Amino acid sequence: GRLFILGVGGGAGHASHAVNDFRKICGIEAYAPSDNVSELTARINDDGWETAYVNWLKISKLGTDDLVMVFSVGGGNTEKKISVNIVNSLQYAKDKGAKICGIVGVLSLSSRAPRSFAPIPFSARGATSASIQMQQIVALIAELKKISSSWDF
Repeated sequence: GRLFILGVGGGAGHASHAVNDFRKICGIEAYAPSDNVSELTARINDDGWETAYVNWLKISKLGTDDLVMVFSVGGGNTEKKISVNIVNSLQYAKDKGAKICGIVGVLSLSSRAPRSFAPIPFSARGATSASIQMQQIVALIAELKKISSSWDF
């Protein structure tokens, strides 16, 4: 299967970095919608921000062998209109039977992310978005070390 990595803001930067590392270091087929600015902005213009990532996953033919990974500070919340594109993408992934995981900050109790979402949570009193995003990179590096140690180069 393939790895699709989603994020917005700093999470989009982490997604791009992670795609590079998973492809180059681990040999895993990985993609991020934020890496193709032309397609992303066309989808935002034509479809709207809330469905841009979902429509990208649809054209990518997301399936049961695939994994959707999310970098997010808060996990998203449809009621508060926070990272709705991420929440919609997770629901679509769940509906398609894809595996879902994420490295998130404080996962909001009112988040509408599917129950199958398997976050690696980070939280600390007074944590800022920047500190959570830095922790996400540390977690990514730790996971890459685990994965790459099992691969023959």
